[in-house]
Amino acid sequence: AIYIMLSREVSPMDFRVLNIGKIEGGTAVNNCPGHAKIGGTLRTFDRAVDAFIGKRIEEISQSIASDAGATAQINIIKNQPPLITNGKVTDAIIVSAGKIVGKGNAYLSETPSLGSEDFSLFAAEKPAAYIKLGTGCEEKGTTTPFHKNDFTIDEEALVFGVKTFVQFVVDNMDGITL
Repeated sequence: AIYIMLSREVSPMDFRVLNIGKIEGGTAVNNCPGHAKIGGTLRTFDRAVDAFIGKRIEEISQSIASDAGATAQINIIKNQPPLITNGKVTDAIIVSAGKIVGKGNAYLSETPSLGSEDFSLFAAEKPAAYIKLGTGCEEKGTTTPFHKNDFTIDEEALVFGVKTFVQFVVDNMDGITL
């Protein structure tokens, strides 16, 4: 019902990702549990959309529980705000990164990302840019996407991240006009 609500009640223009990644309940396969827990994450670019979806999750959960003769207790924890970066800082880091990894290898993604990052707390306070460092390497077997149990990185790629940040500082010693 929650996923139906996302497709019918939220504009397709409002980016959102809901992942129910945890379900717990009961101790045996042949009886009804006394309680169950469902957990997940919700990510949006807009706090109003976030609030609407949270309210509807609570209403839907209460309704389903009531229909089944049960109760629902909803605990929505507000985590990170959406990660919104500054265009001028982003442009500057792309120039600096291009000096390290080659101009064609540093670019602005065409698609917004709904990744959840603690970094968004910093970007909400100060103009910021967020970069993704390519750490996959087929030869080393480090190609598993993140959020998978066997995710790992090619640690040698971290050098490019450090060099990029140092280059960014050197390039912008006098600041960036925002």
